[in-house]
Amino acid sequence: MLRPIANSLLAAVTGLMTGLVLFSSVAGADPVFPPGLRIGLQPPGDMTVSKRFAGFEDVDRKAAIVLLDLPERAYQEIERSAFAQSQKDLTKLKRESFPFANGIGILVSGTATENGVAVHKWFLMATAVGGTVRNLAMLVSVQVPE
Repeated sequence: MLRPIANSLLAAVTGLMTGLVLFSSVAGADPVFPPGLRIGLQPPGDMTVSKRFAGFEDVDRKAAIVLLDLPERAYQEIERSAFAQSQKDLTKLKRESFPFANGIGILVSGTATENGVAVHKWFLMATAVGGTVRNLAMLVSVQVPE
């Protein structure tokens, strides 16, 4: 059951990166922007805009996508945290840094145990350079229980 959900969430995060590059999408479904955010995505599966936090959730599956719209200057601090050695709560830890057309991104992924349940986590941090949206860094957190 985890694999289809995880694949959908990863596709959503990838779509968010594409949206950050383009800042608007003419192909496919329109992205959904949670209230007060400049970033959005097409939520996968049964995910809907959360009433509890900025992002999307599937309450039945206990899966969540949390979106943070941050000032551009926050990116450097996020980047330092992402590559810090003290992420002891994640196993199978992977870190990637990658450029894209209008910016740079970092993807950190791993598995954690919360209340005795394995939870797969992805953290996407990105900032745009140029483009139509100014002073934007973002942090997207995705978590899916096994």
